[in-house]
This record gives sequence, C-alpha cells and structure tokens, in this order.
Amino acid sequence: MGGRNMLRLLCLIDTDDRTFYFQSALRRLQTEFPDEICGECFSPMAVRMDKTKHAALMKAADACDFAVVYFHGGCGNLPDFTAFWKRVTSHARCFFQSSLPEEIGELMPASRLAPSEYQALNDYFSRATEENCYNMLLWIAHGFFDVGKPALPHEEIPHTGLYVGGEISGAETEKDYLRQACETKNPVIGMLIHRSYIQSGNTSAVDALIAALEKQGAFVLPVFSSLSSDSANAESGVRFALERYFRPGGKEILNCIVVTTGFSLTHIGYPDGGGNEFRSSVFEKWNVPVLQAMATRFTAEQYAEKTEGIDPMSLTSNVFQPEMDGQVISVPYAMCEQRDCEGIGRRMWKPMEERIAHLARLAINFASLTRKKNSEKKVAILFHNMPGNHNIGRGAGLDTFASVQKLLTRMREEGYALETEYADGQTLAEALLGALTNDTAWISSEEAVRRAADRVSFGDARTWYDALGAENRKALLKDWGEFPGNVMVEGQDLLIPGILNGNVFIGLQPSRAFDEQAERLYHDAVFPPPYSYIGYYRWIENTFGADAIIHVGTHGSVEWLPGKEVGLSPACYPDICMGCLPNFYIYHIGITGEGIQAKRRSAAVILDHLPPSMDDAGVYDKLSDMDAALREYYAAKQTSTAQMPVLQKRIFKLAEDANLTQDLHLTQETYGAAPDTSIEKIHLWIEELKNSAVTDGLHIFGEAPEAGKLYENMLRMLVRVKNGNISALNDAVLTAMGYDAQRIKDAPGAPAADGRLASVVYDEAVSTAKRIVHSLAQAGYCADAVGAMPEYVELPGDRTPLKEVLKFLCETVRPRLDETSGEMENIIRGLGGGFVEPGLGGNPTRGNVALLPTGRNFYAGDPAEIPSCGAWEIGKQLAAKSLEHYLEERGEYPESIAMVVWAGNTIKTSGEDFGEIFSLMGVRPVYLGSTSKVIGVEAIPIENVGHPRIDVTLRISGLFRDMYPNLVELMDAAVSCAAAQDESEEQNYIKKHINEDMLALLDEGLDANTALDQAYLRVFGCPAGGYGAGVANLIGNRNWSDYHDLAAVYETWSGNGYGRGHHGEGMQKMFKRRLSSVGMTVKNESTVEIDMLSSDDFFSYHGGLVACVKSNSGHAPISLTGHSDDPERPLVRDTAKETARIMRSRVLNPKWLEGLKRHGFKGAQEISKAVDSFFGWDASAEVAEDWMYAHIAENFLLDGETRAWIEAVNAGVIYNVAGKLLEASRRGMWHADEEMLTQLQGIFLQTEGLLEEGKR
Repeated sequence: MGGRNMLRLLCLIDTDDRTFYFQSALRRLQTEFPDEICGECFSPMAVRMDKTKHAALMKAADACDFAVVYFHGGCGNLPDFTAFWKRVTSHARCFFQSSLPEEIGELMPASRLAPSEYQALNDYFSRATEENCYNMLLWIAHGFFDVGKPALPHEEIPHTGLYVGGEISGAETEKDYLRQACETKNPVIGMLIHRSYIQSGNTSAVDALIAALEKQGAFVLPVFSSLSSDSANAESGVRFALERYFRPGGKEILNCIVVTTGFSLTHIGYPDGGGNEFRSSVFEKWNVPVLQAMATRFTAEQYAEKTEGIDPMSLTSNVFQPEMDGQVISVPYAMCEQRDCEGIGRRMWKPMEERIAHLARLAINFASLTRKKNSEKKVAILFHNMPGNHNIGRGAGLDTFASVQKLLTRMREEGYALETEYADGQTLAEALLGALTNDTAWISSEEAVRRAADRVSFGDARTWYDALGAENRKALLKDWGEFPGNVMVEGQDLLIPGILNGNVFIGLQPSRAFDEQAERLYHDAVFPPPYSYIGYYRWIENTFGADAIIHVGTHGSVEWLPGKEVGLSPACYPDICMGCLPNFYIYHIGITGEGIQAKRRSAAVILDHLPPSMDDAGVYDKLSDMDAALREYYAAKQTSTAQMPVLQKRIFKLAEDANLTQDLHLTQETYGAAPDTSIEKIHLWIEELKNSAVTDGLHIFGEAPEAGKLYENMLRMLVRVKNGNISALNDAVLTAMGYDAQRIKDAPGAPAADGRLASVVYDEAVSTAKRIVHSLAQAGYCADAVGAMPEYVELPGDRTPLKEVLKFLCETVRPRLDETSGEMENIIRGLGGGFVEPGLGGNPTRGNVALLPTGRNFYAGDPAEIPSCGAWEIGKQLAAKSLEHYLEERGEYPESIAMVVWAGNTIKTSGEDFGEIFSLMGVRPVYLGSTSKVIGVEAIPIENVGHPRIDVTLRISGLFRDMYPNLVELMDAAVSCAAAQDESEEQNYIKKHINEDMLALLDEGLDANTALDQAYLRVFGCPAGGYGAGVANLIGNRNWSDYHDLAAVYETWSGNGYGRGHHGEGMQKMFKRRLSSVGMTVKNESTVEIDMLSSDDFFSYHGGLVACVKSNSGHAPISLTGHSDDPERPLVRDTAKETARIMRSRVLNPKWLEGLKRHGFKGAQEISKAVDSFFGWDASAEVAEDWMYAHIAENFLLDGETRAWIEAVNAGVIYNVAGKLLEASRRGMWHADEEMLTQLQGIFLQTEGLLEEGKR
C-alpha cells in the first residue's frame, strides 16, 4: 500500500479472551504503525445488547480491508448476520472461523483466501494467545497489504494436560498425580477444562470449582484440552485427553465427570467435525455420571436481575449441545466481570461461590452412587398428584403403579433394602391410598397424623425455612402467611404423605395448592409453592437421607416452580426443593419439551419410555350400522341406482340418530338441497373416524407390548407413515394390490381405477396389512419368510415396496421395540452411578423408528435449525389449509390470527408452526447456503404470496420462551420485514394494524418510540419466571362464572410481552388490543400418540385463547387444530369437530375402555382425565354437544358393569365424573334429561358416602 492508504482491519470475535487478545493486538499495531494500520474490534454479545454498536459494526464492515470473524456457537449470535457478511465480502478479504464446522465450509469460499493462506492464519488463530493474535494480524498486514513488518511464526501451546496446583503439570508431576488418582480411596472426579482458560490465565472460576470438590472430599483430575483434534497432532482433542487421563494405564478410576467446556464433545471431538457424532456419546464408555457446569456471560448484577439465568448466546454451548452428550445440566459456576487490563476492558470469569459449592455437592452425590452398596442406598420414588385421590400417580401414557411395582421388584433383586412386596400395581395404589395423601377431605386430623410417613416438628422445619434467602421468606409470608402456613400442617408440624418401605420412600409430589389461591389466579401468575411443598423435599434430602430421587411419569410440578429459566440461582424454587439430589425422571418419549424442562430446571436424568400400543379406532355400535349402510349405498351406486334415494334417506336418518349430523353441521335443509353431497360428507367422516388411531391400554415401564395383538399393533403403528425412504405399510400394501396409494387416500369417496370404492379398497388394505403382520409373527418375524406367505404372494401389483417395509419391520423395528427392556436396565444403571445414554426425543409413530429404543436421556435438536426446510414446506401446507377453511366459513381472509406455540411441538417438528406463521405473513426463512442453519427471513413478493399478509400474534409457552429466544427474535424480524414492504393496507394487514395501533397509542399519550415498539409486538406469554395459562387451575377450583372470567385470568397469565427488548413485562392492554381483531385461533399437533383431550394444557392454552378472543372481540373466532402426524398429509380441523372425533374414536370407543381395564386404578383414572379435559374445553371454547355429555354418563356411570369396575379399582373417578356432569348441567353447558340427572345425583351421593366411610 506504500503508506498512501491506511489499512483498516475489522475483528468480530465471539469469546471474551480472544476479544481481549485482538483488542490488545490492534492497539499494539496502531501504536507501532500509526500511519499504516488502524482497526476496530467488536463482540457479537456487545453488538446484540447495544444498537449503536450494531450501527458502528456495519459502518466498519463497509470500510474494512480485511476482517477476522469468529463465532462461538454460530453466526446466529450476530443480529442481521447476512447483511454484515454481504457488506464485508463484497469488497474485503476475510478470515472466518466458527465452533460449527458446517459454517466454516459454507462461508469460507467467500473469504477470497487460498487454502494455504487460510491454514497459515488458522495456525495462529487456533493457538489463541495475545502474541499469536498479534502476529496473525501482522501476517495479514504484511502478507496481503505490504504494511507493518513480517510476522513471527506462531507459538506452540500444549493441546492437553493436567492442571494441578494452579499450573500445567510437567511429566513427572503428571505421572505422580495419576498414580495417586489410581490409589486414592476418595471419590475420583474428572474435570474437563477448555485449554483457552489455562493458556489465558482465566482460571479463577475453575480454581474455585476444584477447591470446592476437594473440600467435599473428592480427588479431582483436572484435565485441560482443546476440544477438536488437530489432524497434524495425534495427541490432541478431547477424545485423546479422555483416554489418556481418565483411564490411566487402562484402569477405571472415575466416579463422576464435571465438564466446564460447553458444546457437544461427542460432535466436536471427532476429527471430521462429527461425521458419526450421535451414534454414541463420547462419555458412554466411562459409564459414570457427567455434569455440565455452566458459565453465563452475564455479570453479577445482570444475573441477579434477569430471569434468563444463562445469556442467549451461551444457551447453545452450555445447554443444548451438552444435552446431546447425555450430560446432567446443573448450575452455573462462573459469571463475567469486567476488568481493566492496561487500559483495555477485559471480561473474565468470576467464580459463583455458592453455586460452585452446590455443584460440588451434586457431583459428590452422583459419585457416591457408584461407591455405595445398594443395600445402603436410600431412594425416594415420587408419584405425581393432581388434586383428588383418584388422580394420584398421573403420568401420560404410563401405568405408573404397575411400572413402580416392577421397579421395586427389580430393586429388591439388585440388593436394595425393601420390607414390603406389592403383588401388582393395584396393590401399590391401594397401599398409597391407605397412607396419608395430599387429599385429606375424607379423614380426620388424627387419622392424617396416624397415616403420615413422618411428622416434622415446627423446630426442625423452621431450620429449613430459616435457611432460605430473605426474598424467598418475604414471598412465602406474602402468599402463604406465617410459617408453616396451613397446607399439610397439623398444629404447627408438617405432615409427610407417603409410605416408608425399608430404604425406599414411596411418596406423592406435594400439592401446589392452587385451590388455596383461587383469587390470586386473576391477578398474579407467579407465586411460590406453600411451605409444606418445600418442607417435603427438604425432608426427603435431610431427614430421610435420600441418595437419589425418582420422579415417575409425565409430568410433575417441581420443574415448573418460579425461578430462572435455566442456570438456576439459590433463590429459585426448583433449586430450593431439589437441593443436591440426583434426580431420575421417567418420561414419555413423545412429550420431549416438558422433559427438557425437567432436565434444565431440576438437573434430571431422563429415562424416556415407549408410548402405549395403539390400534385403528374402527367402528362400533351405531357407527357400525352407518358404515354398513354406506357400503350398501356405494355398491348400489354402481349397480342399482333406483335404490339410492331410499338408501340416502336411511343413511341420513342413521346419521341423525347417531348425532353425526351435528358433527358435520348438516340439517334436513342441507340434505334436501344436496343429498349426494351430504352423504359424501357423512362417508368421509366415518372413514376419518374409523382410521383414527386409539391407544390400547397403557405402557408399563421396561416392557414391550405383550406378544399378540398389542405387539403386532405397535409394530404396525411404527410403520403407519414413511420412515425415511421406507414406505408406509398400508401404502405399500395398496401398491402391491395394484392401486395408486395416493389416489386412494386423496379421494376415499371416489371409484378406484377398477371401479371399486376407494374407501373399501383402503379398508381391505388395512385388513391385509394386519394379516401379513400376524403371519410374520407366526413366522418369528423372519424377513425371508415373507416370500412364502399367501397374503403376500397373492397380491397382484408391485410388491417391492411391501417387501422393503416388511424387511424393515423384521430387521429394524422389531429389534428396537424388543429393546424396550432397556428402560428398566438404564434406571437401574443410573441408580448404580452409571451413565444413561442420550437419545433424540420425539414421536416414534411419526416415521421416527430411529428414536427407539427407549430408556434414553432424551434431548432436543438445534434451535438454530428451526424452521427446517421440511418444516417450512409442511407449514406452508398448514397455512394454506387454514386459510382455505376460513374462506369457506367466512368468505374472506382473516386479518389477524392468534396461534398457540409450544416448545414440544417445535422440537418434534423442527418448527412447522413457524413454517405456517411465516407463510401466513408472506415471509420465508433464509438459510446459510446449503446448510440447515436459519440466519434470517426475507419477504416473499406479494404477487407470489397468494393472499394478503396475515397478522399473526403468538401465545408462546413458558418453556418455549426458555428454549427458543432465537425464534422470538426471528419473529420480530419477520414482523419488521413484512411491515416494511411497499404495499397497500389491503395487501398487508400487518402494516395496517401497526399503523392503526401507532395512532391509537399516540392518542393515549405514549411517546413515539414506545408506541412504535408496542405496535410491532406480536409475541406474548407467561410473565418472566412463570409457566402455564391459569385457565385449567381456575376451572379446577370452580371460581368462575363465564368465559369472561376465564379470559381475565388468561390475560393475566398470557399478556406479557416478548421480543423487541421485552422479556415478560406485563402488557395486558396491548395483548387485548391484538386479540380484539383476531378472526381465527390455531394450535397444531404432530402425533397420534396424544390428542387435545389428553391433558389440561390443551384447553388451558388454546381454549383459554378462544375465550379471550371472544371476550375482547365480541365474537367467537374460528378455532382450528392442525395435524401433521403424517407429514406427507397435513390437515386442519375446527376444534368442535376435533372434539367429536376424539370422543367417537377414543373416549366412547369400547376398544379404549377395554384397554384401560387391564390397568386397574390407573386405567380408570384415564377416564376421569379425559372427562376433565372435555369439560375444560367446553367451558372455555364451547365445543361440546349434549349427546357427548349423555354418552359419557351412559358409558361410564349408567352402565352397571363399567361402573362396578371403576368403583372396585378407583371409586373417586365415579365421584369426579358425576360431579363434572352435574356441574355442566348447573352451568348450562349441558341440557340434560331430568331422569338422567336424578340418576347421576344418586350415583354422586352414593359414591360420596363410600369415600366418607373410607370404603374405597
């Protein structure tokens, strides 16, 4: 450059140590060469938090000659990365590095560097010291621009080593220290430290952690390492370090591992950047617990005031990726502090002393599981408990009592000390009911004391209370009165519900006592648990002396208590309750989101379990008559058209008698105007009902479905849709029958190519598939036997796809299903201090056989890859179908739609909800080149959108807020992008509403910036630190009059803003304004394993939203539920029709009831749960018809045989169901027959008497 122009360098560096090094290097260069070199250094975190720095970065990108760019966790850490990258690479050379190898491969081609140049620079960069960073910039300046001076070669630094006594060990010290590790009698805890901490001297936090572990009696093996291996150095990378130091001389010496590095070491530790990364965890062979010690880049002040706990940029490296390795997500051990180093601000790690002590105790407790004899271990097993004794042991899809009975039997075999054996799950349930439970309505206080497992004196309990922080004590006093309150208290002593059985405590998770806070629900969504809740867990750890705790079933409440979202502090209630107990959690594999919450907020090790076996719903009773009449009708249509009018009238009459006309909104008038159309609608509805999937009983932990029908049906359900390139079983059978499978499924009411009715052909294919699987079972599931099976050989079409799917079923599906026994093996392994393997969570029946076997510690996918390309495509279809439905109903497009978005569905579908949202808004995700990383959004030209840009408001769950801050930001970007388009308000409802809201807010006196900020806000949810929607709690305690009351609670719990710099601030007024213009609500589901009557969350969130829209807009919205359980055929239904479908295909289906009868207490409980959800939906969204209530009464209460069974196994179910039906009648929700009401009243009072007498 000859000194004529100044070389401008730009450094964008995403770790604090490297940021400091490059700042120092730039200052040195500018001091040495003031007329030749200048530069600026930025941190993505600082840019994210300060808009002025963002503007300065973009200006520097335009002006620089060379840029050094590094991301620790991905380029998504920088807002508007795409614009930055385009600015830099349009005119300048660039060195790009990332902790994500795929980003390097995608972005480096734009760098204008030759491979040799890149490698030379990377030799400096990967050995990050102040001197190497200085010489790297010199190499750039002199090598590319002929300024400065020649650079010195890079300094070599050790890749791995032992860090003992505050320094890197020499060879002799290392040898001696490893000898001591092999000989010590103390627990040996391996500790992984990032090499950069050691080489930079940034070790105060790791030093404090080592000291805390040693104080607890551990022998610590502190190993530092580079994470990835160097192809030029075999003695590099985390895998080498693990082998060398954690298995010295091949000897197994570890009891626990604590990781401070972050990231997935399985992925990053492979030489190819993760080519085989998730086949097995890098930690599996060590078979000891592995704890992730988190670091937050918040300062002490920020950590104290923020509910996030871990800064958004550190979530990926500290939480998401370590979960993929199977690590226990513990607590933060380090925060940041700003120090002045020779005039340059440097962010350094600062130890969090109390959290470090907590982490050390947790590690010691996990380590003790490997050292203590089973006969000496104490284990607490907790069932979850919704209000009412009939509700103890709740758990989605799981027979919790049979599962625990089998677990106790296995524990006895493994040497755990138990005094009492239980013959079966029913016996265990009755034993718990005979002890003290959380429901004391039917017993005296004297009887409660007699039944209690223990009575904690006021003085002992007070010591636990006094140990709480001042803010916790203040909150408890405000919400629950003076200690010890009045929940589970006798006198001033705390009572402990449950059973002591030798060294095992079998208990019920304590009551959250929402019924004691009925009025609070209207104005406060975040309040602590009662004193007794905290005392119960403190008793388990401190008095009972548990070595581990097992939470049974999906899901409990401790992980949902108020506090930080992740990276909990000592003031967070999950942390207060759980203490330092190893926590094992039995969880449904398909309800991944909530399980992730347990992992992150209660340090849980998940043991995921299989969903129950399923079957086709089929037809029964009047539906059977209808199906037969329809078959006769379509046969006559081919041969005897003169009979059709008579048959049509008969079919319509049958439909009226079965109330099917109500499901379809058909009347005599609509039938008279178009009989063919009416019959076609009835036919399609019957086909939809009988081809729905229905659960057949419940899963028992550690057991594959019983051989025979249950096992065969489970196999069929696992191949009900495509698995990768393997066809769906029914589709393959259709092809082998000689039909076009897609045509048959697309038009069930049309004739097939041979003239037969398509639905009849499909029914035949289903029957054939069942016969084939049964024949396979008789042949021992030998794939070679397929070719000799008559059911297969006689099929006239192309049998190749069928042969492939049957081979897949025999050789892949069946072995994985048989490994369900691993559920029990892995919980025993975990209790013994072993490592529980990680596995991806999700729904196996959605074409995800690869998720099996169960018994794994499940994890979620990468948030940066949402929405995936596939999710975007499915989302577009859901959007189109939703708008089509609205157009058909209302004759116009909705201006505004409100959507409920949950983390669980986002995890399982990789973001189909966001694919739909973006499609409605007329924007699309922007991916990083050919990778799946989402780096932004862009507008679709309005002429290609196909509809106006729809305004979408989101009600996110608290879990979504915790897991996906990046998607909240992406939604902000989508709103801004759509609103910025140069279009009319008729084309762009988003722009229209923003303009309207701006004017209204200015008129209300808000300043322009605040008004603009609020007008753009489209994401709302629970308040910071809170969870739930409140509606289910309100309905449960009956403290409401009409939907306006439900709406009021929903507004309190849901009207809190997220995005645009907000994090849960109360913005109820803006929330109500958004909902006042909503014409349609949407909540999507992606699995047949659960439905919207499976849990109260569905009506609490979506039903509550419907009530809130109705209250604020003055009209009932169209309310849709989207379904993508078959990703190739997404569809939508309105919630009323979906309610009818679930009632007919599951709740009232004899198949479902017969399956439940195999499970006694827990089976009957499922009936009560379904009725509760049904009632909640009707209360909030008015989805039920009178016939549904009547059939519930007839099927479960007025049928003598069924009522006798329920009374024998769980009489509280009769009391609850009868009570709900009577309440529905009182509230005018059900217009019941007086005679039926009289019968129900008699049953209610009779059961009440039995419960009062303690007979059931």
